[in-house]
Amino acid sequence: MVQNGFLIQDIGSVCYVPSHFRYEGMNAFDNHPLLGLSGERCEHLSDRQMFKKEIRGAVRQLEFISEKSLFNEYLSECLKQGLKTRILSVESEYKEEIYPKAMSSPRFKVIGYEYSPIPLDIQIVSDLDWFNPLFRYHKWLNRYGLFASYKDASRFMRDYNHYLEQGLVGDGLQEAYIFRVATIA
Repeated sequence: MVQNGFLIQDIGSVCYVPSHFRYEGMNAFDNHPLLGLSGERCEHLSDRQMFKKEIRGAVRQLEFISEKSLFNEYLSECLKQGLKTRILSVESEYKEEIYPKAMSSPRFKVIGYEYSPIPLDIQIVSDLDWFNPLFRYHKWLNRYGLFASYKDASRFMRDYNHYLEQGLVGDGLQEAYIFRVATIA
């Protein structure tokens, strides 16, 4: 796995609340808290965060903050705006966005593993919440609504992709990865 970067989330802006389990993963809260706030600084930092990059011939929005100066500036502006934030460190096999110098710190606490599409989207979590054949995985979820191990997430991914191929779940997502998600204390 490589360190993809960070998500700075506004925990006051909930994006999805499943009916059948608690969820506090990568798509639970707003990943673009400065987007839409007034002020030139918020606009500038939002543009930098969502900088579009050409990947394999396609222009794609970046998902993670993978630059230290942007991380520091973005977090500082969130605090200045009075936003209640949390920071997630994200690692995966997705190699299109890599934090240039992996950060290791005793302050990171792994909260679990999440199978999620790129671009980040709530679709897989939503399918896990409503698609009855996937309900058996609810008991494998930890208190954050994530899988406790990579192995469990891999089993879920295998079954999910089987249902995806049958057209029973998904919304046309192209690629998805297992992410190791950690909070920064």
